[in-house]
Amino acid sequence: MLSKAGPSFNLCKIAGIPIKVHWSFSLLLVFVTYIAVTNHIPSHDLVWFYSYVLLLFVFVIMHEYGHALTARRYGIQTRDIIISPIGGIARLERLPENPKHELVVALAGPAVNVLLVIFFLIVQLVSAASILPMSEELNFGSFSDFIGYLLIINIVLVVFNMIPAFPMDGGRVLRSLLTMMIGNRLKATRWAVWIGQTIAGFFLFAGIFWDQYMLIFIALFVFITARAEYRQMKLLDRMNNSKVMDVMRHQFTLLRQDEPIRSALNIKGESNFLVLDQNQNIVGALPDLFIKQAIKNNDMDALIENRMSRSFGAVLDSLPLSVAFKILNERGWAIAEVVDHQGNKKGVIDRQLLLDFMRTS
Repeated sequence: MLSKAGPSFNLCKIAGIPIKVHWSFSLLLVFVTYIAVTNHIPSHDLVWFYSYVLLLFVFVIMHEYGHALTARRYGIQTRDIIISPIGGIARLERLPENPKHELVVALAGPAVNVLLVIFFLIVQLVSAASILPMSEELNFGSFSDFIGYLLIINIVLVVFNMIPAFPMDGGRVLRSLLTMMIGNRLKATRWAVWIGQTIAGFFLFAGIFWDQYMLIFIALFVFITARAEYRQMKLLDRMNNSKVMDVMRHQFTLLRQDEPIRSALNIKGESNFLVLDQNQNIVGALPDLFIKQAIKNNDMDALIENRMSRSFGAVLDSLPLSVAFKILNERGWAIAEVVDHQGNKKGVIDRQLLLDFMRTS
């Protein structure tokens, strides 16, 4: 049974990686049904017709597992794989820092489709059939044509994904090669985006000239996602080059565990708090989320010690912001104490400070 997960639905988990289907995938099935009805495809051929569509997305999932399992070799986990009408995406926890690793991970997806091309090519040769379908129309009764179209599907997936433009794999391949050449990932991303958008410009022109709306859609898609890729890389670069000490709050409030939650409402400019016991030791944290939940439940008079989180810790003031952000996310900390190498307390950093930093980037 599918279980809802935001705008997506959990389908299954393979090799420890959840596969999710975006809700908009149902629109594709409706569209495919419309095509079948308007083309008067006989009911006994509908199974074959839908099999092409479903096998296409099986190949897309295999493609994404190529990325995910290769990234795992470099210690990078994949949060999930999401399938949508326009393809799939393996959401890695982070990008490989080494451009050679990024190159291998980017090529791993298309490599899966290349192997499938070779497999279906061998099947055609062994069966003494023509390699490609003989008819321009789908021939549901011909095994040879069925395999031929599966061959074509994987060839198209390889060619499309290797277009040197974001978000396709070719854009990441281009960026990794440029990074190895010039030694600066941000600058390499900017060049890769420019090259990709130039190619998108040709797609746009060709789409308008030949009335090919799919080319126009691809061009606009590349323009938008390429720009987003550069903004994300620019933010990551800034976070890598900024320290916790550059963002941390020097003046902050420590709450006592025997205080009511409502005492946090009188403190301006702070949303997450560390909590002290009677001996002035930090024993917990009161996140903004917990305060909002108490307000919603009319529970503001509850003692902090009965509602606080036990997830808290400390980070070094010299850590890059990107590392601190990862620590807070992975450990579920809403706030962390900031200390120097001698263990001296310097301030605090919380998720809100990090989000504010990201919004101003």
